[in-house]
Amino acid sequence: MGYLIQSVNFLILIDKYPRKESNNSRVGNYNLFKFECQPKEMSLSLTKAAEFLERTARPLELRAYETIFKGASFDGFADALEKFRCSDGGFGNALEPDVRTPYSQPLFVDFALKSLYQVGARVSEFGVGVCDYLRLVSESNGALPYLLPNALEYPRAKQWQTLHPPSLDLTFGLTAILHWLGVENPWLDRTTESCWLALDAPPDDAHSLIGVMQFLEHAPQRSERESILAQILELLPRARWLSLELPVNGYALTPLHLAPNPNALAYSCFGDAMIEAHLDELVTQQQEDGGWPLSWEPPGEMARSEWRGKWTLDALVVLNAYGRL
Repeated sequence: MGYLIQSVNFLILIDKYPRKESNNSRVGNYNLFKFECQPKEMSLSLTKAAEFLERTARPLELRAYETIFKGASFDGFADALEKFRCSDGGFGNALEPDVRTPYSQPLFVDFALKSLYQVGARVSEFGVGVCDYLRLVSESNGALPYLLPNALEYPRAKQWQTLHPPSLDLTFGLTAILHWLGVENPWLDRTTESCWLALDAPPDDAHSLIGVMQFLEHAPQRSERESILAQILELLPRARWLSLELPVNGYALTPLHLAPNPNALAYSCFGDAMIEAHLDELVTQQQEDGGWPLSWEPPGEMARSEWRGKWTLDALVVLNAYGRL
């Protein structure tokens, strides 16, 4: 299997996530999924990807790329993210490109905190105002809607045409990253307790399970954590919106979303061959213009361009974590 890797003059963080020793005897029934991919030539151009981001990405994703791969100061990324901050402590201004509202939304806070987490920016100041905002828009147990009614006044993608009732689906991931940031807040304490109680009946949606896995990694640990983790790992193969088989047709999450690096808790669910097959597929998805494509329809060309910048950054981060750059 050949790889054409074009050299670029920026820092590649190959050793950030050292590979685990091979072990194909994984949890549950994953061994039923055999990935015997036919050898094929794959070409990954880092030069094209970098040029694509420089040409089309928002300042936020471009600064994130420069921080992660070029060793740039966090300040540039922080300044870019701060431009999406609203006076109520939340984040707005279409931070999540599929919803074009300027108003703060819980979905946008989720996007902001995940961006901080991806860059590795452990700055608790970003989380303080966030807790104040989330307290205002959450239920007493910390349950959050993805969007508030004022989001419906603006263009948005098909999946956001209606409001979803408050749930802990967003709260798991938000709580996890707030703990990772080192935030201390009464709202966070109450919400953390609610999340632990809710794991008696964990969600079955792959999007939500990403947050659950982050919660189990970063929330203050409890004695029941290991038994809950084992239950979640057994649940993952059947999660809604998760595609194990290749090729992935249409919109779906893959094992790489749940295990974006080999040290992720969910990595133990997936055989090495499955992870490698999905990495191969990710490489082949790079487009001629250097970016990665979308598998859903955004609400306009500006949103498409913004999302492709984010999607391309995400692809590079995952490939880098697995030593493919």
